[in-house]
Amino acid sequence: MEHRSDVKNGHSLDNKLSEECQRRIDDARHEFFNGRQILIGHLPRDTTEQEIRDLLGDFDLRFVAVETVKHYAKVLPEHVRDYEPMMRELRTASVREQKISVLLSQYLLCVAHLPADCTLDEFRGLVSLQSGTVCRCFLMPSETTGDYRGYGFVEFTTKDAANKVMTSLDGRKLRTCTLHCDWLNNGHLTFSSLQSKCLFVDELPEDYEDVAEFRAAFSQLAEPVYCQVRCETGVPVR
Repeated sequence: MEHRSDVKNGHSLDNKLSEECQRRIDDARHEFFNGRQILIGHLPRDTTEQEIRDLLGDFDLRFVAVETVKHYAKVLPEHVRDYEPMMRELRTASVREQKISVLLSQYLLCVAHLPADCTLDEFRGLVSLQSGTVCRCFLMPSETTGDYRGYGFVEFTTKDAANKVMTSLDGRKLRTCTLHCDWLNNGHLTFSSLQSKCLFVDELPEDYEDVAEFRAAFSQLAEPVYCQVRCETGVPVR
């Protein structure tokens, strides 16, 4: 049978879906990086601002601040597109032959085990109703399909507000799903590193806690590098 692609306004529906998926990916990547400071650590004690600017001479910088007592610098790139190439360069860089470290600033909460049909608007409403002012919020899309993967990230203006939200959302039911909320390690320097390699298995028997059996079931296909039956206060969580 011949395949026919519907066309409207000069674009196939397949192309429109592709454009929408790419927009999701681009918007989430922008939200992850935009306005976040890059922290450069393990600097020599008397490192100057000019040395940092020289180190990053290929990039436009909005500002540079050096904390000489704490041996680190804060850098804010001018353009979101520069974050990943800048951090790739910093990970192999040194200042006066001293190896430096690099992290992204600020505290992001990861809210996982969201329903498959959870939309960005619903997620934003869920976290906005809790506490404090949201300064960044996005659902994580697949980089191959653009479909949302069932978890998202949110940042608040204060760590206290984020802690309240984490306490409120962790273990909360949303339709048939039990949410899990925790801090994102600030060592995640690339958007791709946010792509989870974990498979979440829901609806286990209420008293199920045999991790060895659980691991063996999946080892028939490939040996898991990580396997856990989640518990709270010693009781398995379904």
